[in-house]
Amino acid sequence: MLCRVMGARVILMNKKVIIVLGMHRSGTSVVTRGLKALGVEFGDTFMPHAAGDNKTGLWEDRDLNSLNEEILALVGYNLSSLRLIEADDMTGRQFSSLRLRAIDLLNRKIGKSDRFGINSSHMDKTLPFWQQVINNCNDVKDQYVIAVRNPLSVAQSLVVRGGLSAEKSYLLWLGHMIPAMVLTAGKPRVVIDYDLLMDNPIKQMERLASALAIVLGKTAKEELSSFAKDFPAQKLCRNCFDSRHLSPDSRLPSLAADAYEHLLKLAQDIISPDDPDCLHTWHRISGIYSSVTPFCGLPDREERMLVEHGRQSECLNQEISFHEDKIAILGKTVTESDSRIVKLNKLIADRDKQIYQILRSISWRSTSTLRAVRRFPVAFFEEINCFISKITRFIWRRFPVNIEKKTAFKNALFHNFSMIFSRTSAFRAWQSHRSGILETADKILDGRSQEKDLKNSVKRYENSRTTISVYVPYNFMPQTFGGGVRILNVYERLSNSYNINLIGVVGFGERLQIHELNDNCTVYLVPMSKEYYDLLSAEQQKAGGLLHDILISNEYKMIPDLIDISSQLKIETDIFISTQPYFFKLFLEYFSDKTLIYDAQNVDYELKKTYFQHPDSNESAKHYLRIVREVELLACQQSEYILGVSGEDVDKLCETYDVERNKIVMVPNGIDVHACHYISANERKTNKGMIGEEEKRVVFIGSAHGPNIEAVQYIINEVAAKNYDIHYTIIGNVNSAFEDKIIPRNVHFTGMISEEEKKKIYKTADLSINPMFSGSGTNLKVLEYLACGIPLVSTEFGMRGLEVFNDYIYFAQKEDFGEAIEKTISLPAAILEFNSKEARKICEENFDKSVIAKGLINIIKNTEEIREKRKNKINIAIEGRILHRNVSGSERYIYELIKNIPGKDQANKYEYRLVNKTGFKVNGVSNIHSISLSDKIDLFHRTYQVSNYNEILEMLSAKRSIITFLDLILCKNPDYFEKKKDHSNYVALMNLALNFADRIIAISEHAKRDVITTFNIPEEKIDVVYLGIDFNKFKKVDDKKEIDDFMAEYNLPRKYLLYVGTDYPHKNLKNLFIAYSKIMHLSEMRDYYLVIAGNNSYIKGPGYLNTYLEPIKHRVVSLGHFADEKMHLLYNASDICILPSLYEGFGLTVLEAFACGVPLICSDATSLTEVAGDAAYMVDAKDPDQIAQAIVDVAKDTCLRNMLINKGLEKVKQFSWEKCAEETYNVYKKVLETHNESKANEKALILQLSKIIESNMSPLSTVAVRRFVGSFMK
Repeated sequence: MLCRVMGARVILMNKKVIIVLGMHRSGTSVVTRGLKALGVEFGDTFMPHAAGDNKTGLWEDRDLNSLNEEILALVGYNLSSLRLIEADDMTGRQFSSLRLRAIDLLNRKIGKSDRFGINSSHMDKTLPFWQQVINNCNDVKDQYVIAVRNPLSVAQSLVVRGGLSAEKSYLLWLGHMIPAMVLTAGKPRVVIDYDLLMDNPIKQMERLASALAIVLGKTAKEELSSFAKDFPAQKLCRNCFDSRHLSPDSRLPSLAADAYEHLLKLAQDIISPDDPDCLHTWHRISGIYSSVTPFCGLPDREERMLVEHGRQSECLNQEISFHEDKIAILGKTVTESDSRIVKLNKLIADRDKQIYQILRSISWRSTSTLRAVRRFPVAFFEEINCFISKITRFIWRRFPVNIEKKTAFKNALFHNFSMIFSRTSAFRAWQSHRSGILETADKILDGRSQEKDLKNSVKRYENSRTTISVYVPYNFMPQTFGGGVRILNVYERLSNSYNINLIGVVGFGERLQIHELNDNCTVYLVPMSKEYYDLLSAEQQKAGGLLHDILISNEYKMIPDLIDISSQLKIETDIFISTQPYFFKLFLEYFSDKTLIYDAQNVDYELKKTYFQHPDSNESAKHYLRIVREVELLACQQSEYILGVSGEDVDKLCETYDVERNKIVMVPNGIDVHACHYISANERKTNKGMIGEEEKRVVFIGSAHGPNIEAVQYIINEVAAKNYDIHYTIIGNVNSAFEDKIIPRNVHFTGMISEEEKKKIYKTADLSINPMFSGSGTNLKVLEYLACGIPLVSTEFGMRGLEVFNDYIYFAQKEDFGEAIEKTISLPAAILEFNSKEARKICEENFDKSVIAKGLINIIKNTEEIREKRKNKINIAIEGRILHRNVSGSERYIYELIKNIPGKDQANKYEYRLVNKTGFKVNGVSNIHSISLSDKIDLFHRTYQVSNYNEILEMLSAKRSIITFLDLILCKNPDYFEKKKDHSNYVALMNLALNFADRIIAISEHAKRDVITTFNIPEEKIDVVYLGIDFNKFKKVDDKKEIDDFMAEYNLPRKYLLYVGTDYPHKNLKNLFIAYSKIMHLSEMRDYYLVIAGNNSYIKGPGYLNTYLEPIKHRVVSLGHFADEKMHLLYNASDICILPSLYEGFGLTVLEAFACGVPLICSDATSLTEVAGDAAYMVDAKDPDQIAQAIVDVAKDTCLRNMLINKGLEKVKQFSWEKCAEETYNVYKKVLETHNESKANEKALILQLSKIIESNMSPLSTVAVRRFVGSFMK
């Protein structure tokens, strides 16, 4: 079977990408402005200029800069690195993902522009990466403008601005120029000197336009004239050096001086960039530079070590300062305490003096007898109680009965003699315990009475709207945290158009609560059972973290009310949504036939790592993190749609769980913006004046959630401890994590407060902060701050998913957050007010609860349309679960079938479904994950072999079934299995499948004969349907340049014999190698190499071929798995194609070679004579001499070659995927129009299935399968 991958191509037609290269401070921004004047499109996402630097703007693309920074970070490059980055440094899975992103980004950037320019810092360092990206885009030509400036000018600028040494600056300059010149060799390019450009901008830009074939129209000339007017100011402030200044500077390496002189000649058109000596010169410079720079890096490493030591020293000094501050605070507290102690001692002395005076008084002494008489009963009874307590404890310990009898005795004793024991501690403990039992009993009785009405508790909506049930693993009704706010803002809003059920899980001891938020939105808060609560408490203690949601994944059946309500909701619910992944196992058990959606509010696996105290060492924590990953993967795979909150989370989900992006719909977090009162700067000033407050106030909101605790710890330790003049108010129950900590005096925790109290704090808050460093999802607190008009300082991480606000908030790094707070608070009120108003507008337009659910509404409408279309249609399911693998014959057959067959249904009677859970999609065909009785499938087409009895049960679950028989390869080759038992089970399963099926499709007459003779199947049950070929893909390519470029890309020999396939023994590579070894030294064959395209798939490895490969390996090119989108070029570039197989069920390689106009040497075994006919040179594949002679004949005889090519092109016209789909459709009609007659041997087959179950082929429950089989037996 062939192993190829269907690759997606990004096609950009007739485009030119102009890339500006050059070191920073070399005029790249000026050149970019000039190109824009010439009409080159650069987009509008430019980097803002830094203070005092390029006041007209950097003219660098922000998005490309960001991607370049990721690339440089991955290769370990920093701004002061001297090494050259090679293409080999940018390989691997991470770079493949980046490359796909880059292609998509470039595609969007270019759009409809004929010429698009790119200016991004360090583009010359990442150029190998971008050249690979551009090479993967059809009809995109890259051109280059290389900006050059005298190295003295660049070095002087870097010394002043960057603090670098002159020596290093020169080497850095060289490090940018070398890749710019070496990697652009052979490409259209032009060198522009900064000083020449400054002296005569119009002349230099006209020169550039001429070099890049840019036509200067009237508009371009006007823009160029305007561009030139900007230059007088530039000339006044620049450093101007020429080549005469190079020699006197002893610090300038001679290599840099030579390089600049050469570049100056190129800029002056003294020499051409296409001159062969030019490339030779730069290769020489590159070689010398590469041999020198490793030694130059030694001081860098020492410098970095010194910097690191300095940083550590600074951290230690900060820590010492912090502890000194703490000591000062403690000292002040001690002083205050000492003062209070002195006051208390004085009070005690005064009280002692008063007591002394009372005791010395005559009245006290005269009443002493009366007091003694009064004390006697109290003392007496205390002694009696003490004695009774001792006797009770003695009896309790020595009493020779079990604990139940002792408890009964104690209950009777305390109940009947309560007056005697009422003052003992044992009686009080017993009384408290008894009260708790009675209270629990009352709750249980109340619960039972509630349970009686549970079956009638689910609301039935009496309308025709779509009903959506949303499951939440916590109590979301008190909107005191982000999750609860999102649930009600998104889903309550949907009740305007749909019926909404919101199901939450609350703690043990609560009652089942039902709240009708409106006529079409009902909330069910389901309490945990006692068993579930006890298990949760025990497991949380072991894991050292919260498990209230994770535990639901596997233990949902321990909450009977949840199962009961779910069973009732299933009847009328159309769409089920899990707001975290933990309900998906419940969904798949009870609602697998419904539309399932995963509301991924976070990447939960990443978030849950912060929930545990010791996730790396605690085995219980590790276990539950594995469950999180498993169930989140399940939710991503089994859901029909995924709701994403932020772009970052979407990227993580796609990367972690291999999710298709078209499956994800953005539903951002949002709030009720119009309920947030906007507080203007004037109003804030008035509010502060009314209460006489002058101190600056900063606010932060957080629950007792890991990332929030980390943020507050940072505020206390790193921010508030240094900014004593600013008061920090922290709202929310995050205070519970700091109850035993020392808190600076300028930090105030409010705990949980009401909305009114929170609004009062907002009214006087000067600034809000969001120092988040971990977590997932988006921070709703940010939206609340900005909707209320409070200026915000945040980390970049804290604004994930909210990048639309980037221009109107203030960013800070972890190391300078406190400084950023001080600077932001001191900004003019007008600036703060402007940014606050703009942020409020963005909140209203993008994050109000009225707009955030648009994506979800589109999904619901889509499912409604699909559901309406499916009514009264016949359901046909086509097996396609292997459509995520490399493209082989089996995968191509399924893909082409599901793509073409819906078009044959002119009457639109059938609803086609693809059985696939990998996210693979075909337009117009819905996906289901598996086949079950509840799916109500009328016809199931099993398109390839069966491998376990679950797949047999799926065939039985459908009303009728068809199986496509591909070949007998696995039946005939026990060596292809790890165990002999697996082979015998496979044969038995195929026997069952072929007998259970209503009809069998064989892909050739030979395959049909194999089915009849091997499995004793009646001939009239089998239809032969030939496979096809995609003529739009596999065709003759006459463009010689395209072929030459392809061969150069893959470094293929000029002449080669082509074999396409795997290394399985039945593919007969052994005899092909022997045949080639016999002829490769012949004069007519000396130029022919053997090219192998295909995976090494054989389970025992390719080692069995080593003996035959060794003599010819220097003439063999092994490509391994080859990209499917270029397979037609591989055929077209070959001279002869060889298919020496000992067995093929059909042989798609035959049709592919014919369609590409390649002469084919083919084995005469099995189906190959049937498919190839007389259009191939047929040989006995078991005879290497015949194969060798055939190769020589076709290579020598031009007439024979042409005859084979022409016959092949004619023969292949008999096959097409449209014809294959048409004939398969006719088989479907035949089966569906025939009554499902019972088969005489059905019971015997089912009993045979039971025996296979007994052999433990699969971990599926044997009892469950027997029950299923038993239902058929009846």
